[in-house]
Amino acid sequence: MNLVYLIIAHKNPSQILRLIERLDSPNSYFVIHIDKKSKDVYRELARALANHSRCHFAKRISVSWGAITLVEAKIMTFQKLCQLGIDFDFAIVCSGQDYPLKNNTEIRNKLEQYRGKELLDISRLPRETWGEEGGFGRFNRYHFLVGNYTLTFPPYTTTGWKGFIARISPEFLKKRPPLPFGYVPYGGADWYCLTKESVSYINHFLESQEGRKFLNRFRYTSNSSEIVYHTLLGNSPFKDKIANYFPWHIDWSANNPNPAIFTHDRFEELANSDKLFARKFDINVDSKILDMIDEHLLE
Repeated sequence: MNLVYLIIAHKNPSQILRLIERLDSPNSYFVIHIDKKSKDVYRELARALANHSRCHFAKRISVSWGAITLVEAKIMTFQKLCQLGIDFDFAIVCSGQDYPLKNNTEIRNKLEQYRGKELLDISRLPRETWGEEGGFGRFNRYHFLVGNYTLTFPPYTTTGWKGFIARISPEFLKKRPPLPFGYVPYGGADWYCLTKESVSYINHFLESQEGRKFLNRFRYTSNSSEIVYHTLLGNSPFKDKIANYFPWHIDWSANNPNPAIFTHDRFEELANSDKLFARKFDINVDSKILDMIDEHLLE
């Protein structure tokens, strides 16, 4: 079974190299997108992986959290993967802060059970855990990224200064058009394992005139990367091939925009998980947890 890891990253090059080392095998390939703003990270990785024939870098763009640029960064990896012509069974879209919980043999054995299936967390909107509008507010309102702050029109509240902005907002900001082609909206977690056929489908569609129209509808959408690919696959011939297994262990219990960072005191939780990967980790916060995973789970 050939696997391609599409890694989206922007920091901690030593952690990215460690991730690649753990996932590396003769049947593993890597396509890496490094945020264009992270020049030093890219230079360090490019030097370290210069002689690795199965590691490739995608065209780099500048990525902002929650913006459509994260969708576009993944498009860069899809395009690179299709250009390489690699024969693969699954493309695993992950971040530089993911880490395996199973060794390569166990990962392949598990994925073998789902050969020909698409593995992603997906549900039709409204999604219960996505606030009172269930995710519809993400693309039915305009979200403008200004620095590290997002301005929403119309605002979710009608009181205070946001309510004032809502009352004076230009009419064209009041209501956004429906999704094109009569698509039903879907959403879910940002990471997934896709077959070669679905990656090719996504890549060709987004390069078409219809695909560009579809993608353009999600500009000024909050966290569009959790909706675009899910909506596309949920309205595609691959809908019935989506398996009920999501391979990532993620802690959203704090109800924050970002998942919790795993530390060494939570090792037993990870060791008992049936998932193949977990996120997220940060060696600057706690590297001991990665040492424990290496010693006890990956050997």
